Amino acid sequence: MLFGWGARIIAMRPMPATEDLVMGYPNLRALAQILDVSPSTLSSRRMTSLPAGNEKRFSPATALEAADYFRRRPLRAVADALITHARDNAPTIAYEVADEVERMLAHMAPVADELTVEGTLKDARAFLPSDIYEKIEALLKSGEMLTIPGSIGPSALEPDGD
Repeated sequence: MLFGWGARIIAMRPMPATEDLVMGYPNLRALAQILDVSPSTLSSRRMTSLPAGNEKRFSPATALEAADYFRRRPLRAVADALITHARDNAPTIAYEVADEVERMLAHMAPVADELTVEGTLKDARAFLPSDIYEKIEALLKSGEMLTIPGSIGPSALEPDGD
C-alpha cells in the first residue's frame, strides 16, 4: 500500500505498463530517420537501449544525447519528432514521452545570458550595418521604448514623423 507523495502521483495519472512506454520509443531505424543518420552509423555507436521483442528501443534521453552528438538536426526538431513518434505509435503514453523529452531538453539547454544594453550593443555592432547600429545605440541609450511594426528592417528603426 502506498502512502504520501507516491499515492498522490499514482492517483493523478495512471502509470503505463513498461511495455507500453517502450513502444512509444523509436527503434533503431526510426531513430536513424529522426536524427538524419544511417542506421549503420547509429548502430556503431554505443547507446543505452531497451529490449522490446526482437528489437531495441531508445529512450528520449538517449535519442537527444545522440542528436546532440551527431548535430544533423536541431534538438527541438528531434524532440518534436520523438513526441510525434510516440503519439503515432503509442498514443496512451505520448504524454509521458513528452514529459521525458521536456525534462531532458531543460537539462541540456544552455542557460541564456542575461540581456544587457552592453551585450545587445556588442552583438548589434558585430552583425548589423553601422547606420542601423547607430540608430539602435541611440534608442537604447535614450531609454525610450522601441516598438517594432510587423516587419523588421531598416524602416522599423526610423522614428515616426509627427
